[in-house]
Amino acid sequence: MGLGLLVDEQELRKFVEWLPDIQWNEAYTVMILIRSKLLKKKYGFKGTDHTLKLEIVPGYLVRWRERLVKKIKQFALLGYHSEELYEYVRYKPGTREPEEIINIPHQLIGIMIGINPADWVKVSVKAVEEFNMSLLQAMYNPEQADKLVRRIDLRIPALCMKYAKRRFHMIDLDTKNSKVVSDFESRLKEVLGYRPAKIETPHGYHYIIPVYKFDKETAIKWFGKITRVKDTKPYEFISKPGFLDQLPLLKQYYAYDLGILGDDEAVDKLIEYKSDFQEPAPGTLYQGDFIVRFYREQ
Repeated sequence: MGLGLLVDEQELRKFVEWLPDIQWNEAYTVMILIRSKLLKKKYGFKGTDHTLKLEIVPGYLVRWRERLVKKIKQFALLGYHSEELYEYVRYKPGTREPEEIINIPHQLIGIMIGINPADWVKVSVKAVEEFNMSLLQAMYNPEQADKLVRRIDLRIPALCMKYAKRRFHMIDLDTKNSKVVSDFESRLKEVLGYRPAKIETPHGYHYIIPVYKFDKETAIKWFGKITRVKDTKPYEFISKPGFLDQLPLLKQYYAYDLGILGDDEAVDKLIEYKSDFQEPAPGTLYQGDFIVRFYREQ
């Protein structure tokens, strides 16, 4: 039985059990976002990804995995009733005068998880510093008080990203073409020795790469290596390309198979590599009626 935007709890629990353990000062973040690209698709303008609510689940909790599941359940209910609870204000350019007020339908909502845990102690200290500075500025600029005080709400998600432990990197493959997916996963397996965990989204797959587990040999295969040649002036270097160096060529190769070679925007988005990212919560509805799926390593 589903609960709001959470329609497959077992899928969610499979993912949460997969997440690595965290230290007392680390925390996984979960948030409700308005997705900007969906705003453009439905209303004709592109805003920014806006965080409606954010919570952290710290590692000092004995049952932090269960707390994370319950937080996502709470967000699933809030997100499902977003049209009654949240609104998006579009302002006239250069002013604080509303041009359009939109009650947010749940189809525009995403429940996102920060897979790389944040150092919540550093986030808290920095957030207090920035909030105090915003209050001080507001005292001397009362006409901007609303903007200055609200700014901290926008900064907290960014601070969680800034002070995250980048244990995982992510490759976004923006296609479900079986030939392309099979070839790409085979290439990943050649480097890693296995097919990494992945999250299925409406348009493709997000491959979760555990770079913190890399040994020296795997790291060189993945990132490449630059070696300085001894006794040379000016210095000469020998470059050994890694898997990441192949991605621009793979984009072109796959774009040809998909028939999108002339579409620069589509080609650019076909394969994206990120170290700062959030993932849609498995088992939840995303971008309308798509159920996010999680697949373990193979």
